[in-house]
Amino acid sequence: MKTLTIVRHATAVARDEKKPDFARKLRKKGRKEAQTIAGRFAKRQLIPDLILTSAAPRAAETAEMFAAALEYDKSAIQASEELYELGDATALLDLIKTFDEKMAHVVIVGHDPLLSDFVHLMIPEFELALPKCAIAQISSRRKFWRNLQTGDGTLEFYEYPVKMPDKNVVTAAIRKEFNSQLQKSISTVFDAFHIKNKTA
Repeated sequence: MKTLTIVRHATAVARDEKKPDFARKLRKKGRKEAQTIAGRFAKRQLIPDLILTSAAPRAAETAEMFAAALEYDKSAIQASEELYELGDATALLDLIKTFDEKMAHVVIVGHDPLLSDFVHLMIPEFELALPKCAIAQISSRRKFWRNLQTGDGTLEFYEYPVKMPDKNVVTAAIRKEFNSQLQKSISTVFDAFHIKNKTA
């Protein structure tokens, strides 16, 4: 059996027209995402034979955090400019078919829409777009990478960071609920006082 763990890179800094897209790095939020998701994945105790990452810094940083969580030698991570430049999911499948057959489990860290399209290619019923730092683990009963075909995949594991609500939105909601409860309490007290006055 062959296993692929597909990882979309974590949240990166915003695009800057003055700088190449390739150079974008992770935001602080992205580093937290990668640490959290990598930690969850590490609990499955599925150490890969290879971590292959796009050479783009935002993907490479994500890959390094997964390596740390998995106790995988960071120096063994393979960075590929080709993985950054691949145009479609079929091209990625062709690349995977060239993997060393001695390997059974490979982690691939890269970009969307390529990775979402690839998961859908291997698992047609999987129609979700991978959020930032999402993991989709795919298994195939094929014995050899070179024999992988579209539709061969089975989804073994899917995980992604939970989007936290904006702090200001949470604060406003708490304030609204507090004011509502306070108003109810005041009304209750006034009603009780009014009843006492009637019975006096």
